Amino acid sequence: MRKVVLVTSCQSRSGDSIVLEFAKHGYDVVIHSCEEEEKTISLQKEVEETYAGKCLIWKGDFRKEEEIPKLIEEVLSTFGRLDVLVNCAEIKQEKSFFEETMEDLEETLGIYVVGNFLISKYVGEIMVHQKQGAIINLIENDLKNSLEYDTSKAGILSLTHNLALQFAPYIRVNAVLSGEERKETMVKEKQNHSENRFAKAEEIAHLVYFLASDDASYINNSVIKVNREF
Repeated sequence: MRKVVLVTSCQSRSGDSIVLEFAKHGYDVVIHSCEEEEKTISLQKEVEETYAGKCLIWKGDFRKEEEIPKLIEEVLSTFGRLDVLVNCAEIKQEKSFFEETMEDLEETLGIYVVGNFLISKYVGEIMVHQKQGAIINLIENDLKNSLEYDTSKAGILSLTHNLALQFAPYIRVNAVLSGEERKETMVKEKQNHSENRFAKAEEIAHLVYFLASDDASYINNSVIKVNREF
């Protein structure tokens, strides 16, 4: 039986690469999408035609608890299982500290902390019942001027640690701390890396798949930093 992965927000910079990495290894895929419908449908088509996998698109808001049971019901009725959850939804607030508003803070915490908490709760229940599963949380490490994001990042790290303890021994929960290849305005941050660049989306995807695989069966409650800083 093919395994199934749920990837939150394939529109994130590494989301589509993660979807294709799992499809390449024989997974069926559930894609969470809230925008860019054309891109999502194109990704679904690639999974189904190139890798002969099933691909389900879910357009709900995982910050709203009442919507998540609908997702769980659809996933189980379609696939009968769920093996991996990759939390990689993102939002960018390109503002200085004094420009940020309460709405900015609430939106950022809602996506990174509340959303991750709720989807992990419901997916975790499935995995505990299955007595196996893996959750990987992605955390970017390149937003040095974003106070509300750094605050939410601390929440994701704490959530990773506590979920690993809560779900043991059936579910492994790890985080990937990455700096992805971004626009040229990030030149100053690139200077801290020995290759003068951030990790490529494909490099992040390879690691995420590894952490979900049996080859990483002894890795739990870990935060893996992906860069070449010096």
